[in-house]
Amino acid sequence: MNRNVLAIIRAKYNTLSSSQKVVADYVLNHSNEVMLYTLNELANACGVSETTVLRFLHKINYNSYQIFKISLTQELSKDTPNTVYEDVGLGDSVEQIMGKIISSTVSSINDSLEVIDSDAVEKFIEKIMSSKKILIIGVGASASIATDMYHKMIKLGLNVVYSNDPHLINILSMNLTPEDFMIVFSHSGESREVLDGVSRTIF
Repeated sequence: MNRNVLAIIRAKYNTLSSSQKVVADYVLNHSNEVMLYTLNELANACGVSETTVLRFLHKINYNSYQIFKISLTQELSKDTPNTVYEDVGLGDSVEQIMGKIISSTVSSINDSLEVIDSDAVEKFIEKIMSSKKILIIGVGASASIATDMYHKMIKLGLNVVYSNDPHLINILSMNLTPEDFMIVFSHSGESREVLDGVSRTIF
């Protein structure tokens, strides 16, 4: 199965370092040019070292620049339109801001079909249904998403516990058993509060 390079980059964007994000932004916004570049040319275009480009590729699960270019070329040869990745700028009009937000949202939904493994989703559902207790955690902006899932799951009659408080997360995590299941929400995957909770599970 061909990999959707641009979708993977967008999905992993927040796990990249600041210099790797420079490469990601360039690839997302100049993909047609990038597929013709050598490694050195891409590094120069981004104003970073070749090592940074290679580390960026490793973050999106590519061990070879040539394989990355082949995957990118295959993706761009499809008939589906490529969505330009753009952040909202200070000088943007209300119309431009609306357009960028809507475009980004639609792109994220489409990306989900490319980066989410249906087998993994099925296993996730099976784990939920077979667990004695489910703990849902999330802090900051991720807490609102975690709360939404909590509400939906208690409506299904499942035994669910939710917390966005770091202290309670630690206590609840320590009391989990092998029959329980923890669901963690984190935009970056690097939130210290939720990582501390995960590390406190005793099984």
